Amino acid sequence: MSSLIVLGFAVLLSSLLLLTRRQSRAFGVLENLDHVERKVALAEAEQTELRRTIRRLSSRTRISEVAQLRLDMRMPEASEIVLINGGLP
Repeated sequence: MSSLIVLGFAVLLSSLLLLTRRQSRAFGVLENLDHVERKVALAEAEQTELRRTIRRLSSRTRISEVAQLRLDMRMPEASEIVLINGGLP
C-alpha cells in the first residue's frame, strides 16, 4: 500500500512539474509575442509618419517654394509664355 502512495505522489509531482514547465514556456512565448506586437506597432507608426513626410515634401506648394528659394525660379509673366502647337499632322 505504501508503494502505491509513493507512486501516486511521484505521478502527482511529475504532473505538477510538467504543468509548471509548460506554463513557463507559455509565459515566455506570450512575452515574446508582446514584444513583437510592440515592434510592429512602432514600425506602423514610423511608416505612417514617413508617408506623411513624403506627402508633405512632394506637395506642389513645397516644390514651388523650394524652386523659388534655392533655384531662384519664378512664375513667368504672361508675355514670357510661348505656346507651341504640338498637333499631329
